Amino acid sequence: MASVHPKAAIELPPAVRPKRSEADASTSRSDHDASTLIMDRTASTDSARPLLANPVDFARQWLHKVPDDADKLDSRSPSLEASFMSSTMTSTMSRSAKSPTKFRPSISAVKKASKQGLILRRAASMTGRVPAIVTASEPSHSLTATPSVFQQLEKANQPQWKAKTCDLLDGTHISCFVVFITLLAVFLDDFRLAVLPPAADPVCVGITIIVLVVFVFDTTAGSFVRPGYAFRFYWLIDFVATLSMLLDIPAVVNGLNRISSSSSSIEAAEVSFLARGTSNTSANKARQIMRVCRILRLMRLVYLYNQYELHKQVRTMEIQGGLTMSKPGQFGQRAALAGTRVGQKLSHLTTRRVIIGVLGLLLFIPCFELGSGLYGDYPPMNEAGLQMLHDMYLDTGNTTGFWEALHAYQGSSSYRLGLKMTDGLHSLTVCNHTFVDVRNTYPYRSYELLTVQEQTSACGLQQWASCLVTTAVFDVRWNSRFGAALNLFRSLFVIVALGCGAVLFNNDSNRLVLRPIERMLRKVRDVSENPLARPETTKHHSDDPQMETRILENSINKICSLLAVGFGDAGAEVIANNIRSGGDLNPMIPGNKVVAIFGFCDIRNFTDTTEVLQEDIMEFVNTIADIVHTEVALHGGAPNKNIGDAFLLVWKFPKGCTMEDIARVTSAPDSEGTEKSNRSRQESELDWQIREVADRALAAFVVIQAAIKRSQRLQSFCQRADLLERMPGYQVKMGFGLHVGWAIEGAIGSKFKIDASYLSPNVNMASRLEAATKQFGSTVLISGDFVKLLSPALKRRVRQVDCVTVKGSNKPMDLFTYDVSLDRIPVPAIQADQHSIAEAGPAPPPNVTFSMKAMENEFVDHPDLMSTWAATTPFLKRFQQGFELYRSGQWAEAKAVFEETKVMRKHLTSGDVVVDGPSNTLLGFMSQHGHMAPEDWAGFRELTEK
Repeated sequence: MASVHPKAAIELPPAVRPKRSEADASTSRSDHDASTLIMDRTASTDSARPLLANPVDFARQWLHKVPDDADKLDSRSPSLEASFMSSTMTSTMSRSAKSPTKFRPSISAVKKASKQGLILRRAASMTGRVPAIVTASEPSHSLTATPSVFQQLEKANQPQWKAKTCDLLDGTHISCFVVFITLLAVFLDDFRLAVLPPAADPVCVGITIIVLVVFVFDTTAGSFVRPGYAFRFYWLIDFVATLSMLLDIPAVVNGLNRISSSSSSIEAAEVSFLARGTSNTSANKARQIMRVCRILRLMRLVYLYNQYELHKQVRTMEIQGGLTMSKPGQFGQRAALAGTRVGQKLSHLTTRRVIIGVLGLLLFIPCFELGSGLYGDYPPMNEAGLQMLHDMYLDTGNTTGFWEALHAYQGSSSYRLGLKMTDGLHSLTVCNHTFVDVRNTYPYRSYELLTVQEQTSACGLQQWASCLVTTAVFDVRWNSRFGAALNLFRSLFVIVALGCGAVLFNNDSNRLVLRPIERMLRKVRDVSENPLARPETTKHHSDDPQMETRILENSINKICSLLAVGFGDAGAEVIANNIRSGGDLNPMIPGNKVVAIFGFCDIRNFTDTTEVLQEDIMEFVNTIADIVHTEVALHGGAPNKNIGDAFLLVWKFPKGCTMEDIARVTSAPDSEGTEKSNRSRQESELDWQIREVADRALAAFVVIQAAIKRSQRLQSFCQRADLLERMPGYQVKMGFGLHVGWAIEGAIGSKFKIDASYLSPNVNMASRLEAATKQFGSTVLISGDFVKLLSPALKRRVRQVDCVTVKGSNKPMDLFTYDVSLDRIPVPAIQADQHSIAEAGPAPPPNVTFSMKAMENEFVDHPDLMSTWAATTPFLKRFQQGFELYRSGQWAEAKAVFEETKVMRKHLTSGDVVVDGPSNTLLGFMSQHGHMAPEDWAGFRELTEK
């Protein structure tokens, strides 16, 4: 059965595009612009055709019996499906005679389509065929089939004629007929012998032949069309049952007898081989096993019962939904849908093991019986021979013939049983005369001596004078012992069989149901304890069939991963509390006060870029987000919010860290020339960890800038002709702000939508620092409080560029920057004529990062941090001198110094002069006051722009 390839793009030819009716033309464009088509998954990609243009057609196609006046259904209909079907029945596709079908869904169409999903799911569950949801992409006007993971649970693809034939064989009518035929096969021969006269034998033989033909046809046809049936377990059962019917036909039995050169005194027409068998024990066992195989064919009754239950469910849904979903009596085609694949597999394994167990018991239990004939036959002359001796003695007396008969009887009384001969006669008395008397001292149990007795009629009349008694006592000690040993082995066999059955049954239920449930429960418990932990992926054998439990496991893994990605570190407590609690969903839990470093970064020229890139802006932003999030995560941080062109990043300090700990670290004196290993001896472990977090936060923002320039995918955007026309020489640039402080972590929103984030003036301060980078011509601005947390070596790399107060606060805040130059970062080679990412051919390699390597001191060992630091020690000292003059109010002297530092920086590769942004900004501010400090100058100014 051909199917739509999951990745296939299907172009609608004009001949199959749906035409608009007059009623459709009168509707609004927002109503008839449909965004999806339901396509027949059984059609080939070359002849793919849309099944419908509105949900009413879909219902007629898949539910078979939607009334013709379904178009007249309105919202007042009691049926929920009919209600929203009427609201969407006017949805059509606009079609141009000269161009492929073009789709532009409206908001109302999307809402209606979401309601149609119930119809789709209902139809799929009733028919067993899941339609492919085909979406349209406007640039190429092609349809792409999006497969669902649950389609993996469908039947294996097979030719259509096989599927239809299989449905026919497993249909209700044929299944009932086969069950009736099987009942005839089980009871016909016994019923013939018990009730019918001999004249009816030919008729019964004819019926037996018909049964044989039906069995042969059913088994042969099923071998071709039923998936997984041929030469498997159930095929073997049906084959043996079919073969057993041959032995109910007298002509076949006579032929077998002639071939084996065995004569039978019983006519086959009177008693068939299987019906009554022979005295041969093996034949009896074969008869029992073959008869059981016939009975096993009656398992179709269970199948029919499941069909009936499914039919009742369908009818219940019809009554509740108000739509006819099946034709009366045709519920057999959907019997396979009445259960999950796990349930079907477990039921199949259980049934098969029960069948094997029953057959095993029938085959092996008789082997543990003394009378089975496998270990020796009990001599039939024991009773009959004693009667002969009794009568002979009465007739002839103690003659030579009597003694010969006596010796023959005594010799036949001992026979082989198992590994040795029985003990034979213990004593023999004929007509009150003792002829054999074995005397020994062995203490016999009462049942170890078997007594057989014959007597004359006078004994019955109590005429004791003429009463003659013949008694034979047999020593059956070995019989008793051997029988006890067989009973012992039978008990052991039953125990082993029951134990193996229990183990196998438990193993099936554990493997298919219990263990997956335990793994899922363990994963949910792990998420409740650590919502941000990555769930373990359960390894499955590649040959294992896809099961609902595996899909459920994978879905739980994905849901947990999506929760961690969607909520982030700030929403971990929300996830944990809701999973641990047994009540309803409660996302609005109280906030939690934390101390952390807050980083904010923003994409420059984002408005112009969006107007040019249009739909490609999502890939553009996500590429940048991938770089930002990756580097932040590698440097111990956590992405929190994606706000279009901006990102909020958070670096949490170790658990239990408070603002008092931060104040202690900021007030601690720096030790000049102290290495990291020595610092750890002088400071507490917590203080060292706090400084390590601060260093990593600053390192992440520097490395992000290098990774953005190195990104091949972003460079392909930068070289787009339309983008360069709008902004000549365009390069992706970002601004970064870092601040430290407290914040309230928790869920923000309502029961309809929440965002896990942070509320605090310190978060807003990070955003203001990022915005201020444009004023100072820097890419990174960091607060004085943050700088105090840096390691001493890193503090010497930053410089203070201003001291300001922000709106809403009178407390001055020192502003610092870390000078970054990307001159040494190579630009990846991209073809200049590429207009979009879609034209770039294969996807570029993933972003290259050096942050995964283990480094003792990242700012010394990391290639990006080493090659991007753009300030020299003389420049930093000279700028510091100018800033001290500026802060003390000596603006004339500060002007001279800033004029010098403004052109003091050089391009790292070409040596050209680079204008220093902070120097230029301070010169511009001082020029507004004529380079004379105001009389009320206190060493800081107000930052007027946010």
